[in-house]
Amino acid sequence: MTDVKAHQADRFLRQLPREIVAVLFYGTDPGLVSERGERLATAYAAGQSPPGEVLRLTEDDVSASPDRLAVELRTLPMFGGRNAVRFLAPSLTKPDLVTDLLDGGPLEALLIVEAGNLKPDSKLRAAFAKAATAAAVACYADEPDALRNLAREVMTAGRIRFAPGAESHLLGLLGADRALSRGELEARPLCRREWRGHARGY
Repeated sequence: MTDVKAHQADRFLRQLPREIVAVLFYGTDPGLVSERGERLATAYAAGQSPPGEVLRLTEDDVSASPDRLAVELRTLPMFGGRNAVRFLAPSLTKPDLVTDLLDGGPLEALLIVEAGNLKPDSKLRAAFAKAATAAAVACYADEPDALRNLAREVMTAGRIRFAPGAESHLLGLLGADRALSRGELEARPLCRREWRGHARGY
């Protein structure tokens, strides 16, 4: 049983247990759900020998071809390593499409489901939390420490460091969605006039 709380998520994903073959990301922060899903899929596929691929399926894809998800997850690649399948399902109305896969035999690819906010008793969340080879990972609005770490990550990548007082000023401008916060951070170093006196290049 793996029900990963929001504050445990980053550590859990850095050291994903080998037995985990399916991960559900859910919560009120769709940007964080998407970012974690993409990062996990990319890291998993790249870590295979030879490298696997990242496949991206939407609810429309699966509605048009109900067997598509099962085929991608149960087919062992002929030439590459194991794949990662990202299933983008923010409003999944037929959870059986996914829950049946958890009980129907081994998966030959990593299943990543990116959902919306789910209640503890939702069928999808409960299935991932209870399955021995799956995990449900909570994605809620960033706490101050998480926002600070995100800001420092982006600033370091852009070779920008904070002048005194700039970090607090910046954190006050960020919102509750990870994607919007990252976009705001990545855009601001380009706005040199706005940042004059707040940040400086290395």
